[in-house]
Amino acid sequence: MIGILYVLHGSKKKGKGEQMEHFIRLLTDDASVAFNIPPAHQEIAFLEHDVRTIQTGLESLLTKGVSHILVQPLLLFPASHALEDIPTAIAHFEAKHSEPTIIQCHTFGRNPEIIELGLEQARNIVSEQQLNLSDTTFVIHGSKRFDQPLQEMQHLVKNLAPEITVTVIYGNQTWQSFVTRDTSSPSIIVPIFLFEGHLLDRIRSEIATFQQPILMTPTLELNPRLIPAILRELALALEAYND
Repeated sequence: MIGILYVLHGSKKKGKGEQMEHFIRLLTDDASVAFNIPPAHQEIAFLEHDVRTIQTGLESLLTKGVSHILVQPLLLFPASHALEDIPTAIAHFEAKHSEPTIIQCHTFGRNPEIIELGLEQARNIVSEQQLNLSDTTFVIHGSKRFDQPLQEMQHLVKNLAPEITVTVIYGNQTWQSFVTRDTSSPSIIVPIFLFEGHLLDRIRSEIATFQQPILMTPTLELNPRLIPAILRELALALEAYND
């Protein structure tokens, strides 16, 4: 019997808790159909700002008698949370319990749905403002210590939208270097984030100091069209374990 633990970042933004809960309900329903896992065997945990931790989620699934737990990070790209924090929490649990078997899944930002939604946001502005798609940068969180976020996004864009530039908030190839390359031409920023947060507020504040016209789209806003990407990662993890 399999259980799923979805691990979210967590947010202090008002209204984001309700938005996440709605998204999880849709995801849980779809996973129930795709993998025949009842909603009662699917739990959520948060890395920050919530009492529902990875430990409490794993303990809850343990009491329900599952033999395997898929730990699916609801994070776009692998960095400190997916590569350090979640494995550490799993190791703490495993140090106390010999069962169930725990399988950590990959983050889901490497899937084409992310590009499709980002392109929609960009094309809306391109059409309204009569700009070029090449004026667009996808901005991801990035990392000063891990190259994987930028590499995964660049690989995806190269294959699906080569005219788009990928930049980061943290790490090499920052969004500021993209928007300042030509102050006479407008730039479009598409934040590849699951929802609004303080980092995007900071970008907006900085944008206001630039002379160049910069247009910023909404985030992915936990669009339900992201769900197939998550289900794909769950399926890949199951397939790899069974092999």
